[in-house]
Amino acid sequence: MPIVRGRTHGPAFNCRLILHTMSHPFILELVKRNSVIPLLKPERVADTLPLVEALQEGGLTAFEVSLTSANGADVLKCLRDHCSDIAFGASGILNAEDAKRAKALGAMFVSSPGFSPSAVQACAKLKLPCIPGVSTTSELMMAREIGFTVLHVYPAHLSDSQTLARAWLDLMPEVQLYPTGGLTEALATEWLAHPNVCTVSGSWLSCPDDLQRRLWRNIIAAAQRASSLKARLKIRQQAA
Repeated sequence: MPIVRGRTHGPAFNCRLILHTMSHPFILELVKRNSVIPLLKPERVADTLPLVEALQEGGLTAFEVSLTSANGADVLKCLRDHCSDIAFGASGILNAEDAKRAKALGAMFVSSPGFSPSAVQACAKLKLPCIPGVSTTSELMMAREIGFTVLHVYPAHLSDSQTLARAWLDLMPEVQLYPTGGLTEALATEWLAHPNVCTVSGSWLSCPDDLQRRLWRNIIAAAQRASSLKARLKIRQQAA
């Protein structure tokens, strides 16, 4: 298999190496089981465990933490040390160093807002399942060419993103999209209505006011609504 050089991404990367991470069984199972994956953004690291417990009580079982947030590393450490029964990953992976850092912090998978060959190659070496991001058809083609079938769409709140999703369904129906960035419950519902959208991610489930006041019941209720989104959409589509 050849060495491929991305036109806009600089250094060449080895497809044979990268393919160890493509369509990783962990990622495929993750998005099959979880239509909503909350992005954890507690201002106080001490709120991490009660936040996770509230989201779990609402029916959610997988989580992401942004490595670019102020306390992201500490939140990941907390999950690594205290939450062996959940799937959690690091988002915001921008380069190879971020991938190595996420692995050291215990992340079970990583995701990126864009397509970084160095980050993807590092994940392959680390045997760390990854979900790169795309926002253009060219990036989609590059990611698919080397084997990715689950891809982040970032930023998902932009008005033309869902237009792209519909177009990409015609181009590559086998690719599953995982939108993130600026989502609300309403936008998440719109995205999940597309047949090529497997999972959404966002922090709307734990709004800052609820976190600040530790209103766990509100977060449980939001998680319950989120965990039933796909089922409610299916009922609505069948009734239409």
